[in-house]
Amino acid sequence: MKKLLYTNRKALQLKMEREIEDFDYRFTRYEVDYSVTLAYTPEPIDLTPLLTKYIRETDHAIILQDQLYAIVFDSADENRGIKAANKLLTFFQQLYFSKSIFASAVTASNFNNPTQMISKLFDLLDYSISHDMDNHVIDPSQIMGSR
Repeated sequence: MKKLLYTNRKALQLKMEREIEDFDYRFTRYEVDYSVTLAYTPEPIDLTPLLTKYIRETDHAIILQDQLYAIVFDSADENRGIKAANKLLTFFQQLYFSKSIFASAVTASNFNNPTQMISKLFDLLDYSISHDMDNHVIDPSQIMGSR
């Protein structure tokens, strides 16, 4: 997966930027914060039941490619975004008992622009995979000097 992230990273980041344009507009214009979680499953898993049942209608699920997903949590500051990501992780563990997932989370208000935010999101996911931190949501506060 690590090679796949590096090979397609630019295209995946651009796709995410397009998908979050509306959220970023609302953040820039009206200061409506949002958080984004990026998740990777080492083996193919249909996450449709999780994404359709456990996220709010105002949130947005993005399928970047097989086994790589993003979820935008609307009106979610840092605490709410991490809490929402961890709730989804709990539901994932209930539905897919013995499966692994790697996840990272960031919040718009902690970054100067969406490009910087998405880059950090991918860096955190890469860190999580490299350090075998499955079934855990990693955010910038958990990595020394990451902010």
